[in-house]
Amino acid sequence: MVFPDDVFREILSYLWPVDVSRFARTSKRSLRIADMVLYRRNHIASVNHLASFCQALTSRASAAHALNMVSIDIREHTRFPIPAIAAALLASPNLTHLAVSLVPPRDPKYYIDPTPLLYASSPTLRELALTTHVPTAALTEFLISHPNLVSLSLPNQSPESMVELGAECVPRLTSITAPPALVACLVPERPVVHAVISRPVPREFMADVIESLAASKGPLLSLGLETEQVSLGVMQEITVRLRDLRSLWVKGRFMFRYSLTYAGLLLDMAPLLGRSPQLTSVSLIGWPAIRALPKSPQSHLSVSPSTPSASFTPSPSPPPAVDHTILEDELQVTRTFHTCARQLREVVFPSGCRWVAKQDDDEATWEPARECHGARVWWVDRELELELAAAQQEAHRIEQLESMRSSRRRSRPSGRFSKPNSSDDDDEQLDY
Repeated sequence: MVFPDDVFREILSYLWPVDVSRFARTSKRSLRIADMVLYRRNHIASVNHLASFCQALTSRASAAHALNMVSIDIREHTRFPIPAIAAALLASPNLTHLAVSLVPPRDPKYYIDPTPLLYASSPTLRELALTTHVPTAALTEFLISHPNLVSLSLPNQSPESMVELGAECVPRLTSITAPPALVACLVPERPVVHAVISRPVPREFMADVIESLAASKGPLLSLGLETEQVSLGVMQEITVRLRDLRSLWVKGRFMFRYSLTYAGLLLDMAPLLGRSPQLTSVSLIGWPAIRALPKSPQSHLSVSPSTPSASFTPSPSPPPAVDHTILEDELQVTRTFHTCARQLREVVFPSGCRWVAKQDDDEATWEPARECHGARVWWVDRELELELAAAQQEAHRIEQLESMRSSRRRSRPSGRFSKPNSSDDDDEQLDY
């Protein structure tokens, strides 16, 4: 009995790649079936792997037709075979996800031009992520020739890059990560729901950028931006123009010139955040204006076979240690958020601590997240101290009631004509 190819593919999907490679050596048919499993999703992290990958795609049609997602994340300072990669992509008609992250060369004159990769990409491409700058002419031609593009990520694009396209180009674009000028060009008249502005937005251009984001057909549900100064005016522009926003990520220098204190600035933001009825997650990343912002961690592509698309994720770092006085101030701020913005469920303060809303307690509605170990320990100790203080207060109250009861018994007259069951009535009148 001969099993169909679908049965073999289902069986091979549960095996390790080494075992699938051994199966591919048995016959030509097994090689074709194994290529459908091995080359559907690929994550390349070394130059040797990249060379063998390109050779397989250009020499075997079964591997080229099976390719659906590829992520190239090479962090070595070496010469990259751009023509070989372009030839491999040109032979892959079913490619839908492409992510390329290359370490910038030590010498700026050895610039890696990704234009051949764009020209070689299949028209069926749906998601593109590049960490290198793309020339404006090549980017414009790529956007015109790829109408099925859904996600575009160009975080290191030049801030001066601007494209002029009609609404009929990339009509399905829903996610974009780019500098503010490129975001302002591509978001209007398109169903963008997720936008990340990868470069700081100057204060004088903030209103124009927010206006372009509000022109999305999405509407915009998630926004991440970095600005030079985070003030009440910036937050007001965001919350007034983007009423359907559900997730907000803001990074910059927090200016509390008119709020007098850092905690006062956060308290003044609470009514502004309450204007967006759908807003559930807010991340305020940064420091007060008197301190300098540290450099952001280097972002690299991270794509695994289990993820549906490519994404830029910074290198993980442990949560910073937070002063207890700052945590106490943030706790008071969360109580104000609970009053003015009851729809919020998650807040990340500039200190780095993430607070989440509790569903089962109305008195203490917020608590630090579990990954914030220092804040979590402080929170648990504080809760234990409050419970201990409440227990001591209750014990003191009971002790006072008992002393009052005993003193009343001692002062009670022992006459012969006392009312019957008067002691029971007195006991019932005591409030325990």
